[in-house]
Amino acid sequence: ADILRTDLDIVADYFHERYPELSDEQAEAISEQMDKILTPLYKRLNKIAKDIDVLKYI
Repeated sequence: ADILRTDLDIVADYFHERYPELSDEQAEAISEQMDKILTPLYKRLNKIAKDIDVLKYI
């Protein structure tokens, strides 16, 4: 989760640089929304990767 948090901080910084009119709170809110979307996605992708890894031994 720490790696994901770092990635999301980078995303918030990107939005803040790209859209300077965003407040820190708005950039953080975007980051939090992305966290809600990306965390389950990362978990599913990790599970798929593990399933594929297991399949190569069958």
